[in-house]
Amino acid sequence: MRFLKPVWKQAGVVLLALAWVGTWGAWIPARSAPLTLNALYMAEWATILPESRFGDMGYLAEVLRLSVALAVIALAISAISIRSYPARWTIRVIAALPGLVILPPYPHVFDLWRSASYGNRFLVATTLFTGILVSALTDMLPHKLRQMLVAVVSLAAIALSVWAFLSLRASFEARYNSLLLPGWGFALFIVGLLATAVMHIIDLAQPDD
Repeated sequence: MRFLKPVWKQAGVVLLALAWVGTWGAWIPARSAPLTLNALYMAEWATILPESRFGDMGYLAEVLRLSVALAVIALAISAISIRSYPARWTIRVIAALPGLVILPPYPHVFDLWRSASYGNRFLVATTLFTGILVSALTDMLPHKLRQMLVAVVSLAAIALSVWAFLSLRASFEARYNSLLLPGWGFALFIVGLLATAVMHIIDLAQPDD
């Protein structure tokens, strides 16, 4: 008996959808709403920090954005468990919304990857959108290979997000003048991705029927 029956396959989509919701939730909580930052706002504010502008932490904003892009790609690949083709692609289109936030602002978006300030940000957004499109091809992959891909991408998203969050937290704590514990958005992001990865890894270990 396989671990992932149809209902469990759809549960993987639900878990990744929760991780997607976590992207928009509080990663840095605060009593004041303007000081409460989700993953993408945290990445944006990270670029303003002197440690990023004049130090060696400038890459961390893109690491954080890339973790979001990978989580979106994992969701797009897992959407194959939705049998309805229109519903599957509706999920994928909605999942791509963080890419619109990641894209460089106008008019810098037209500089593509050549912009000194926004080039890497454009590449991260391109990775996200390309992953959404490529998910149409992953629909044709063998079941276990697709599971392995989702597990690897999910674990990579976890690793990058934890690395970026922990590396940036001290700098944000200095500005907030208080200890910053991970918010509910960060927790939901990690739990959704981790549960998905574990579920797929367990199923991969099961013998074929």
